Amino acid sequence: MKSLMIDLESLSTSEDAVLVQIAWIVFDSETFQILSTYNVFPELERQIMNGRRIDASTLKWWMKQNQEARAIFDSSHASSTPMEVGQALGECFDKHDIKEVWAMGPLFDIAALASFLGGHHQALFHYGSIRDVRTVREIARADGVNLDEVYARIPSGVGHDALDDCRWQVSLLKELKAERGKQC
Repeated sequence: MKSLMIDLESLSTSEDAVLVQIAWIVFDSETFQILSTYNVFPELERQIMNGRRIDASTLKWWMKQNQEARAIFDSSHASSTPMEVGQALGECFDKHDIKEVWAMGPLFDIAALASFLGGHHQALFHYGSIRDVRTVREIARADGVNLDEVYARIPSGVGHDALDDCRWQVSLLKELKAERGKQC
């Protein structure tokens, strides 16, 4: 079954946040093979002009992050409009026949992405298809899985880079599935 892992980086924790980076990975939820990736940096100025939110506390948090994490603010990144992102997402759903949409906190990531896309998402996020990585992680913890050992087996990438975070979250699901298999 084909699944989609979504991650965002933003300048607020509200649904109408200015989005700095949007990434997703299409993966096979049985083998966890990554089938395709998407990584985009939306136009910041247009989002601000359209009334999307920036929070001072989130800006202060970003200023405390390392240089690698702050590289997402590099102005040389090509920027995309909501229409372009929505079109790419729709094509991804069509091409891969996506059945599940995962996020590490879908109440924020999927809600903020849907808000950003406005009418350009065409109800891609059906409530029955949304999955939460945090829930799977907490079930594993409750089942006695040593998460520190699991985390040690996963390559980390650049923290707070949405594409690297997607890769890490897919790897986490794969490792947690393997741990569940050991317990059965």
